[in-house]
Amino acid sequence: MPKQPTRASAALLAGDTAIGGVTVREITLATLAILEEIDSYLFRDGAVRPIDRIVTLFVLAHPAAVSLALLRKGGVPSASEGSALEAAAWAWSETIAPRHWPALNAAVVAAARRVMDVAPSGDDSGDPGDDAGNG
Repeated sequence: MPKQPTRASAALLAGDTAIGGVTVREITLATLAILEEIDSYLFRDGAVRPIDRIVTLFVLAHPAAVSLALLRKGGVPSASEGSALEAAAWAWSETIAPRHWPALNAAVVAAARRVMDVAPSGDDSGDPGDDAGNG
């Protein structure tokens, strides 16, 4: 067994991050599905609007069932103006002090990076986790 933690171990052992009364949860299969459904800025190229960051943080700060219920209620934020998820995220963001936004955004990006570090890359190398094959 390697002495240095692998990317897969880092992703598996990572915990939630609490900042300013907000807990950024690790990305689970359920939250990943929601982030893909809303076309989160974490997994696409292009300009990032503030509302994109707010909705993504909302998804990672709440149980996946909450975001899923809001999606079912009022559509996908990127596809429909005034979606229920976007409205809930916007109202919730009003409760967060601006001084916490940089650290919250860093926690969101770090959670996404841990997932991307272990996600299959689509190549044929058979590498499930890291460059050394220590998945």
